[in-house]
Amino acid sequence: MEKKKGSITLHRVSTLSENDKYSKMDTNALYSCFEATTNGNPNTIKQAEAQLKEVDKMPGFIHSCLDIVREPQASDNVRKAASVYLKNMVTRNWNPHTSSKKLIRVEEKPEFREKLVPTLVSVSGAEGVNSLLRSQLVAMLAYIVVLDYPKDWPSLLGQAEQLLQSESDQDKFTGVLILTEVTKRYRYTTGESRAHLNEIITRTFPTLLLFGQSLVNQDSYYAGDMLRHILKMYKYATYYKLPVELQGDDSLRPWAELHLNAITRTLPQEVLALDVEDRELHPWTKCQKWGYANLYRIYHRYGAESVVAAEYEAFSARFNSQYVPEILRAYFQRIEGWAKGEIWISGKSLYKLVYFLEDCIRVKENWHLIQDHIDTIVRHVVFPLLCLTENDLEAFEDEPVEYIHRRIDVYDENPTADMAATSFLITLVEKRPSCLPSVLQLVQETVQANSGNGELEPAIKRESALRMLGAISHLIIMKKKNAQFRTMIEPFLMEYVVPDFTSPHGFMRARACEMVNSYADIEFQNQDTVRTLYSKVLVCLQDQHLPVRAEAALALQPLIQIDDVRVALADNITAIMQQLLELSNEIELDAISAVMENFVDSFSEQLAPFAVQLATQLRDQFMRIAQELCEKKNPDPDADDNFDFYADEDKTLAAEGILNTIITLIMAMDNSVESIYAIEEVLMPVYKLVLEQGLVEFLAAILELIEDTTFCTKSISPNMWAIFAVLSDTFVEHAMDFIEELQPVLENYMNYGADQLKQNPTFIAKIWHIIESVLTENEGRLSWQEKVYACRLIQALVLNFHGHVDEYVERIVKHTVSILVAEPNPEEPMKPVFRLHLIENILSCLIYNPVATIGLLEQVNFTAPFFSMWFENMEQFTRVNDKKLICLALLAVINNAAALPEALQQNLPSLFQGLVSVMGTLPAAEKHKEEVSKEFDPTLGSDLAAYTGEHFDYDDEEDFNPADLPEGEEEDEEDEDEAYAKLLQSESILSGGFRFDDGDTVEEEGLVDNPTDSVNMYAQFKQQVEALSQSNSGLYQTLVSSLTPDQVKVVENMYQRADQAPRQ
Repeated sequence: MEKKKGSITLHRVSTLSENDKYSKMDTNALYSCFEATTNGNPNTIKQAEAQLKEVDKMPGFIHSCLDIVREPQASDNVRKAASVYLKNMVTRNWNPHTSSKKLIRVEEKPEFREKLVPTLVSVSGAEGVNSLLRSQLVAMLAYIVVLDYPKDWPSLLGQAEQLLQSESDQDKFTGVLILTEVTKRYRYTTGESRAHLNEIITRTFPTLLLFGQSLVNQDSYYAGDMLRHILKMYKYATYYKLPVELQGDDSLRPWAELHLNAITRTLPQEVLALDVEDRELHPWTKCQKWGYANLYRIYHRYGAESVVAAEYEAFSARFNSQYVPEILRAYFQRIEGWAKGEIWISGKSLYKLVYFLEDCIRVKENWHLIQDHIDTIVRHVVFPLLCLTENDLEAFEDEPVEYIHRRIDVYDENPTADMAATSFLITLVEKRPSCLPSVLQLVQETVQANSGNGELEPAIKRESALRMLGAISHLIIMKKKNAQFRTMIEPFLMEYVVPDFTSPHGFMRARACEMVNSYADIEFQNQDTVRTLYSKVLVCLQDQHLPVRAEAALALQPLIQIDDVRVALADNITAIMQQLLELSNEIELDAISAVMENFVDSFSEQLAPFAVQLATQLRDQFMRIAQELCEKKNPDPDADDNFDFYADEDKTLAAEGILNTIITLIMAMDNSVESIYAIEEVLMPVYKLVLEQGLVEFLAAILELIEDTTFCTKSISPNMWAIFAVLSDTFVEHAMDFIEELQPVLENYMNYGADQLKQNPTFIAKIWHIIESVLTENEGRLSWQEKVYACRLIQALVLNFHGHVDEYVERIVKHTVSILVAEPNPEEPMKPVFRLHLIENILSCLIYNPVATIGLLEQVNFTAPFFSMWFENMEQFTRVNDKKLICLALLAVINNAAALPEALQQNLPSLFQGLVSVMGTLPAAEKHKEEVSKEFDPTLGSDLAAYTGEHFDYDDEEDFNPADLPEGEEEDEEDEDEAYAKLLQSESILSGGFRFDDGDTVEEEGLVDNPTDSVNMYAQFKQQVEALSQSNSGLYQTLVSSLTPDQVKVVENMYQRADQAPRQ
């Protein structure tokens, strides 16, 4: 680049040969274009952006952008604009497998890769502008490394090594940046791929360690930024596996010391002079954060005995005995200084520090190292971290929604110090129950000492103490050994919590509601307590502060499980529901939706007259949220703000909660068909928006709504037929993964809309299109389980629409046979359950038209193989529906004997014997189905009561007495995963429905309707066999004479059952 008066002339740095496949870009014109995007005039900017979109397709564009970025004499604003545009170009168009229309040419890539490294060197200095330019170039580097390293960029590691060996910090920093991205590229790899990572560690980590040691005691921002990247690199290298190269003491100790030195060093004065938010972002603060984070990860994944893999057992023992004590000593010193206010530790650092201490609770060998410090940790770390901060108080008043998400609707993965403190407290009480009394004593002392007269500081301490007590509520309520403490809760609530309902501080009123929510499940001895708490919560439901109203709403959910509260609420339920609706309009909180859902379920009778009005309000809320989400979807690939659904998770969860409330409302109205029709009309905009916009995140709920409304009305309304056309198109385009949810919907259409379907072949064709799309999908998108649902739909289609699906029988047989005869995959052999359902596809076709189906099998030479496969797998057909299909198919074949191939005619006696054998097993199968169905009937008792409902106990220890333990011995905590697994298993059993678990066997279905349910198989058997005796006596005699005496008795028994009145 040459600088002239009043202008800047740009020249390409690289020399293009005559054989270059791309032309030279006018870099000077490009510079002017970028300059125009920074001048502040909207029209000029718009025109310049349009020009950029035109020229960015030209050969050489990316090289010219890179030239502008690396030119120090160019305007900083222009360099920034060029770097951002170039980064977007590379990340969107470098990958040849994307659908971009601006793919970067393969022949341009080698030169660009080679130029990228020196350009990165040029912006790796300490100057301010370099930071932004560096971040854009590193983003490009990271993207290219993932796609091209090492295959297309084998020289990169060598370049990084050379840069590390340089005397220049700028060169070294570039080497660090490159190695950070290369190491990051391998952080999840396993097997042979980790060989590349091991090579990187062997060749570069010793040098990186020395460089880090030289940086750790410096104070400059630049030195901190370089060390931060080195520590991040260590994270990537140890993220998924702990490399052998880093396990030995010769490597582990100096790296551990580097991390501890970064943690314990005094932060530079320029850092401490910043306000807290800026301080958190400073590289030296982040160095400390990565120090804590890396040590925690090494300990948690490879050192903590409860979770360590077998391959790290030796490392774990050494780390626990030699390293953890030293780390803890350093941490205790940090804690002491922080508690006294002598040092500052960032929130994210405290988060990892506290989690390290929590793991020490779990590891027996390390528990003794912190046991004597527990009281200090709880009082001077946990308690202060749970206190409201100045930011919290400001948020409560000025940003209540933010406060709710920060303090009420908190996700477990929220990386804040107060969440780590909460987790520590729960683990402490759960794993070391002897510590519970001291925790409760701290709570008691704090609330007594800080009753105050409305002063702020005492209220904050009181709120923290109540938060501690609320955090461990499940342990106090559910563990039998804590019964003595459980009895103290009711008087505690009355004496210390009830007064807080009238506190002048809104956050105290919110905490009082939360305490009721946490402890509403205890067995109250005095109904006056219940009435007092209930009335106080109702008052808070109208509080001026949104967080208080939110906590009050959440507290009502467990309270309505109490009979007296439910009775008291019944007369006022519509007004309370209206308040909940208004609240959910103010904040998108899925927990509020869950409360409304619970209310609808509990007060369906009282809400029935207002069901349509309620559904209308819920619809309007959903539409508002869903339309906001739709507006954020940006189809323009050149836009910088492409839709990120995870950023709108709160909105999505809230919208899902609203749909679940509507589902509950519909099921509560199942005896009022007219109400459901009216609600169906109300929901039409919801259906259309979700289906037409392809909002698949709501599709499962929408399908459940359609299933429930059609099931409850036992009909398909004109509205539902209008939705059907959109639904079928949306499914094939966007939502094949939802075949499990769609199957019962389509079955309802076939069951309750059969007459309309028979008159409208187009709709039948749409159902078939869905089935065929799922069954023939071969790109690995769908599992065998999902294809089983297509098979079940085939049964419903073929058996319910006799004479109306002739054209599809051939395609069913063709697709099914092609799957059955496909070359087996040794890594993923066909599951027996899938094979069973494929066989049943053809059985359904045999029932529908045996002659045509046999003819189709003959065409592909699959008749004998099919019958052999069928009979070889006969024992797999255990359900009542399986057996009825077999019997109906065999009867259809036998009754069309004259049209069968000669080979089949010769085997008719064997087929008849098979028919009789299966008929003989049908009574036992029916009895088993009846027994299974009882398990799904909530009115019948079950042994599952031990695992479900309000009587499920957190553990099953009886008559626990700590005094029975030897002195100094801590009681062993039972691993509650087993009890939880039982609970999940019981919930799975109670759910009913279609289950095929491992794919080897299919269990009987308790609540699933099948096309053969209405068939009296005994009557069918007798009727068709007797008809055969009249129409073809010779064949009849041949078949009967082939039976054994036992089989004859089976036939007689079947005849007797056929003569009995059908079961009701």
